[in-house]
Amino acid sequence: MPPMMPGMTTPLPSVEKLRANLQGNPKAAYRNEYYSDMFDAQVDILARAIVGGLTRVGTIQAGSADGDQVDPVGPGYPHHGTSHGDQTIFSQCQKWYMGKLARLLAALDVPDPLDMTGKTVLYNTIIVVIAECLPVSHSSDNVPVMLIGNGAGC
Repeated sequence: MPPMMPGMTTPLPSVEKLRANLQGNPKAAYRNEYYSDMFDAQVDILARAIVGGLTRVGTIQAGSADGDQVDPVGPGYPHHGTSHGDQTIFSQCQKWYMGKLARLLAALDVPDPLDMTGKTVLYNTIIVVIAECLPVSHSSDNVPVMLIGNGAGC
């Protein structure tokens, strides 16, 4: 494994923002008020691990329908119930999730320290974005999938 890249050991602001409320208080991690910040921290941790060469594989799962996470859109909407209901509101929730994806893409759009040709980490990556199921019906047929990146030209 390559050595840790410079700058990869400094604290992540997104993690430090949560530390006082979560350290020693694991139940707090499930409070809706921290959901957006925890998502940001997960994105930042994964991006740092990939850019720093610690891993080339990672997964982020925003939650699960049975947890009925409250999406921080407007006054907050339970994800599962909203997916069955008002599709205008549900699309706002999806837009929020795509903002988190944009955060990841921006963090990976930096020179790849493991690529001597000068390509970016994002160029050398394939990101697979999969919806858990279709809205309203929760059918798993023809679920949209998005591939982002170039996989180093693969």
